[in-house]
Amino acid sequence: MSKQKVLDTAFELFSRDGYTETTLKSIAVAVGIKAPSIYAHFPNKEELYLEVYRQSQVEYGEFFEQFAHAGADRSPAERLHQILFGIGEFYLSRPALFAFHLRHLVATPTEIQGVVSGAFITAEERLRDLIHDAYTTGCADGSFAPGNADDFCNFFLCLMDGVFLQMRHYDAETFMARLNSVWSQVITFLNR
Repeated sequence: MSKQKVLDTAFELFSRDGYTETTLKSIAVAVGIKAPSIYAHFPNKEELYLEVYRQSQVEYGEFFEQFAHAGADRSPAERLHQILFGIGEFYLSRPALFAFHLRHLVATPTEIQGVVSGAFITAEERLRDLIHDAYTTGCADGSFAPGNADDFCNFFLCLMDGVFLQMRHYDAETFMARLNSVWSQVITFLNR
């Protein structure tokens, strides 16, 4: 039994059943081992969940960094567009990860939320840097009306959180239509 097999199986079960309903025994059964074997890699369910969550946040952060590097020669508006629309691209192509993050957001017990918040904040800081860079470049070159970069980053990150939640309620076509509408308002705001 490999550590990664345990992590992959735990990810599937946490995505489907949530933290509370997933037990080490259910993970072990799905892997084909006895529950005590998991302790060779993880001291408890909380640490296993934390590692699953960390890996999900690393994947999220790497996706947006690759996106940003691929679009480094684009205009500031195109870079922000790429980040905002990247949410749809990222999660529509990873439905299990979407389910995991959504379930994490609404159903993670408070006793472990503090433990996992560090992984979230690290991923968000990486994303914030990309947004900040695009915004300040746009302000400096006259593409955007000048404003407070930290306030804009906060606005944009909250907007991204809302976009994430919208994905839960709409089919892909409706979601993309709504996202295009939101983007037109962002551009109007930036060009004021």
